[in-house]
Amino acid sequence: MSKKFTIFIGKRILPDRIIKKIERSLIKDLQKHISEGAEIFCTSGAIGFETAAAHAVIRLRKRKRFRHIQLILLDFGHSQGLYWNAKSQRVYERIRDAADQIIPILDKDAETDAMLQRKVLEKADVSACCVYCLPDERDGSAALVDYAWCCGCKVIAMQRKYWREKYG
Repeated sequence: MSKKFTIFIGKRILPDRIIKKIERSLIKDLQKHISEGAEIFCTSGAIGFETAAAHAVIRLRKRKRFRHIQLILLDFGHSQGLYWNAKSQRVYERIRDAADQIIPILDKDAETDAMLQRKVLEKADVSACCVYCLPDERDGSAALVDYAWCCGCKVIAMQRKYWREKYG
């Protein structure tokens, strides 16, 4: 991947008001990131942080100067939202509909999304790769962020002190 590539990592389920704060913060950060050449954004669409990140990209794409950016969705098909509530499933479907590219993961015994994201990182040009994250030890995303950092990817942690104290 020769273009500047950004992957979102973090499956934290947080209250809606915190997710909205994260989304607004991401929009501000991503505007700068895009002005520096970022064009491709990838997420598995997991509930929480990755959903907020996908929404931020979709909102930015509605603006004329950001219409060139792309959203790639790693789609696990039927298993992706199997245990999600109806609202979360609808949100995911909207993200799926807005994605420029959907990479299907067809095997029902396929790797976890963290393992797949690791494969994406392995294929990425680390000099052009950036990771936006809200890592959590409980879901394995912290280990994936550590891997990205060790590979030389630029890592931007979205975790703020307020969120960590109250919901961390």
